[in-house]
Amino acid sequence: MNTVYVKNALLLCMILMMVSCKNNEPIKIGFVGGLSGRNGDLGTAGRDGAILAVEAINASGGINGRKIELVVKDDKSDPEQGKVVVNELVQAGVKSVIGPMTSSQAEAMVPLLDSAALTTVSPTVSSVSFNGKDDLFFHLNLNQDTAAATADYMFKVLKIAKPAVIYDVSNKAYTATVAAGFKEGFFALGGGPVTETAFNSKEKPDLMKIVMSSVSGKPDAFFVIAGSLDSAMLCQQLRKAGLSAPVFISEWAGTNEFLKSGGTSVTGVRVFQHFNADSDNPAFVAFKANYSKRFGEMPTFAATYSHEAVLIVSEALRKNSDPQRIKETIIGIGRFKGLQGDFELDKFGDPKRSYSLMQVTDNRFSLAK
Repeated sequence: MNTVYVKNALLLCMILMMVSCKNNEPIKIGFVGGLSGRNGDLGTAGRDGAILAVEAINASGGINGRKIELVVKDDKSDPEQGKVVVNELVQAGVKSVIGPMTSSQAEAMVPLLDSAALTTVSPTVSSVSFNGKDDLFFHLNLNQDTAAATADYMFKVLKIAKPAVIYDVSNKAYTATVAAGFKEGFFALGGGPVTETAFNSKEKPDLMKIVMSSVSGKPDAFFVIAGSLDSAMLCQQLRKAGLSAPVFISEWAGTNEFLKSGGTSVTGVRVFQHFNADSDNPAFVAFKANYSKRFGEMPTFAATYSHEAVLIVSEALRKNSDPQRIKETIIGIGRFKGLQGDFELDKFGDPKRSYSLMQVTDNRFSLAK
């Protein structure tokens, strides 16, 4: 047999084997969120929702025969750690990233993710500062509509004259835009004044002192814009101070941790959410059953939207396996089947969703009556 022929045949076999192995390698998708610290519940729920999505996709054959490997990183809700995490994800060879989970983290990380040509889908970031930008960042949540809805409900339904806003500047990219949207909506309706009290949760603030500062203007309602633990603790302090005025929270605090930490103090608290814990959509009902069985609690908006984020990236890669074209593929799809109903992502990666008024009843978030 011709020696050259044999060598060429062996070389061809090796090349085919290498190509075959490469085609069977798992597709790495990153997840980044704050998994520890004061607001770790948000990132943990997001991670768990992503895990269930990955497991379901892999169980059904993966993406065009390739399994997904979820590379999980804890940014510790610290911008500098977030930058370190971006480099770790790049080195790990991820094709896309799910996260980050807060707007302040996104401010630090998105420019680096863009530079690395990584399309990023955040389940929970909602600051308007990310809207209308032609970059590689998509987000599945929004806040200006719910901020305006809170103002509208307070003014028109509850006849509130002087609300107070309490917000955490540790995530200022989110909280300041929600506060601004609320004030703008309230003033536009003819209401005011609005008392503002800011604090930084990273500085271990005296929450009762914050409450007493907030009530000095004698407000007749409160809008707390903070993470779940701080929102719950502030609600407790408001009740300890003997205040029975209506309390609203932002969607950031709409988690199981808020219910656990707040106890009876958060009964009656309202929140405008795009997430509906009472949704009877079959996809959500199935997801809720799987999630509660696996993790021992009900899924929150963070878990639900993180699950959807993985499905979005997977659908894009299924249509076009080139990771450099994930953005244009997502934009081309445009409308997605979410766990609670269809939603849209526009050409800038900004979402369009409907919202509902939820109220804490029997230690759970339910549709307000």
